Amino acid sequence: MIKPLVIGRDYGILFFKRFTGYFSRDVMTDKKLNNNITESVEKAFYQWLITKSSESTEDYNDGMFDENMLSSGIALDKKSRKPNQRVLLDVEKQGEMRRADERKQKESFRVMANTILSQNMHKHMSSVLSDSNNVLPIAKLPATFSDLMDVLYSPSSNYRSLASIISGTVGLPKQILALVNNSDFCSTVGREVRLIKDPQTAIGAIGAVGLRQVIPMMIMKGSLKFECEHFPRLSQKLWSFGTTKGNAMAALLRHHGYGKEEGDELDGLLLGAFTILGMVCIHHQFSRSFEDVRQGCLVKLRDQQKRDLYNGMIEAEADRAMMQTFMYQYGPTVTAMLVENFNWGNRLAHLKRAFEDEHANIAIEQRSLHGKLILQADRYAKFEMLRKAKRFPGKEAIKPYFSGCGIDASALTELNSSDLRKLDMRRYIG
Repeated sequence: MIKPLVIGRDYGILFFKRFTGYFSRDVMTDKKLNNNITESVEKAFYQWLITKSSESTEDYNDGMFDENMLSSGIALDKKSRKPNQRVLLDVEKQGEMRRADERKQKESFRVMANTILSQNMHKHMSSVLSDSNNVLPIAKLPATFSDLMDVLYSPSSNYRSLASIISGTVGLPKQILALVNNSDFCSTVGREVRLIKDPQTAIGAIGAVGLRQVIPMMIMKGSLKFECEHFPRLSQKLWSFGTTKGNAMAALLRHHGYGKEEGDELDGLLLGAFTILGMVCIHHQFSRSFEDVRQGCLVKLRDQQKRDLYNGMIEAEADRAMMQTFMYQYGPTVTAMLVENFNWGNRLAHLKRAFEDEHANIAIEQRSLHGKLILQADRYAKFEMLRKAKRFPGKEAIKPYFSGCGIDASALTELNSSDLRKLDMRRYIG
């Protein structure tokens, strides 16, 4: 059984109580303090990611029932029953007790089935995600992605070359047409609504710089699985995190002098958004593994004539603790596989190096500028997600959390004053 990364609702309070007096250097060094807070925030982020509520206020529910819940159908005694509720006969009470026992036994088989399913799923997913040949198709990136990015970020690209590569990317022309004909988009960029039917005209309406902003995000968003019975809020959260991280990366590049040439900080948006692809792949594979493994278990249990376990397996549910653990442990590794297999070319080679710095956990002072900023953007995006959900450990943790990534106070102020959850299309499309 996969052990959950346990962070309770009041984890922030508990964390700080555990280290009472830890601001004293005699109790804990600054570095150790920072590492502990960073680890606590990381685990809290991955727990928030798989919760059902968009506000993330509900506790993790493991599906177990306690005795009171199991016996809730039994008639109440005289003191607690409703005014018009009659007292049950002894034979009726015995029937209610028997049915309560049956529900309890049924639940025990479901729990056993859940354990079997989780163990087999862990083996299946570990095997699939350890092979880059399996991971690449899961990411659902278009076949033209490398060529598309190469043309987008080439200073010599023209509208003809852009239109050619975009037209050859399945689904992309339709998305671009839908965008430029959207009334909200037109209002945002300060244009009147007009019907555009030709993809090349739509490409010209967005502009070369605007395309660098919207096309990578369209492709990343298209890779998400927004309908999921197991984790209905996960894709929305991943998308919000990826957008925030990408925007934070672009904003940090502007803070460090980029943006003098229009849109030259937008490779930061691509870099930040690309990092969620590992988690996106895990989400896709979890759904596939759940159905494949459960079907295999059902066939085996049927052949073994284990009817109770078979019925329990039909009602088995997704193991949230396992999903949380896979996101936490496998997400960066799967992203690294995608980075390694993507053809970055000379123009985007610095982005690959930044990924490699991050995955290898290179010391901040030894990283390239993009390598430093991707760490800062990641920390800020996680801080923002948890702050919004009221799950960040508290104001006292902010300084230690950010101190290890080298971000300065003025950059934090700029990030805090920006709405990083949305694409600022007016900046690049006018």
